Amino acid sequence: MPTVAEVAQKYIAMRDYIKIENDKHDARMKPYADAMQAMEGWALAHLLENNEQSIKTEFGTVFKKEWTQARLADKEAYVEWICSADDGGVLIQRIMTFFTAAVSKEAVKDFMEANRGALPPGVDFTRGWAAQFRKAS
Repeated sequence: MPTVAEVAQKYIAMRDYIKIENDKHDARMKPYADAMQAMEGWALAHLLENNEQSIKTEFGTVFKKEWTQARLADKEAYVEWICSADDGGVLIQRIMTFFTAAVSKEAVKDFMEANRGALPPGVDFTRGWAAQFRKAS
């Protein structure tokens, strides 16, 4: 039966080895990843310049795919806009359409602490444990 010290020593050694190997791998792959990124830029420029959606070749198809990103730049303005809809169920529609299921776990923990462990309505909360290792200094 191993001791805790032996398990900690082996775990930290493995973690350090994996980091070193991952760093080496990332360094070896960087020129390829950079080249692929440059090729993607060239291909997109070619598609845009030629007003093409896709180009089929004997080796594969190059095509455009739109990507989008939305982030909350002004929380106050956003909440004000959501709450400004107060007629005929528009408020509920906006809330259900524009909000995701993400919940701030810190806010939930604070709420639970202030309310003797009670959860906000409609929120699930799970707590667990994991063993972690810190290298001795």
